[in-house]
Amino acid sequence: MPTLNTLHIDSDISSLFHKPKARGCNRKYWKSQNLNFTDQLKEVTVVLSNGFNGMELARYILEQAENLEKMVIFYLPHQSYVIKKVKPSKMALTATIVFHIKTAEKQ
Repeated sequence: MPTLNTLHIDSDISSLFHKPKARGCNRKYWKSQNLNFTDQLKEVTVVLSNGFNGMELARYILEQAENLEKMVIFYLPHQSYVIKKVKPSKMALTATIVFHIKTAEKQ
């Protein structure tokens, strides 16, 4: 993916109604996936569902994406902890991070 600079990650709608049974995709996992395109990214949108996998991917991208300018994260109302978990990430740069509570239209 030599020209990927915008990435939109959306959760499966069914995961909004069912809690995931496993949550094993931490930053170590994402690092093992060799996602070499991250340093090309300029803008990323992540729509989270229940669980931690999406949040961990967002944290991984923030740490790896040297050219990232903006990340928008939509989270469920009960996931306010996402703001505290993502902000202290060891960002490779000073990207703008915007948080939005997911409303019915976004689900």
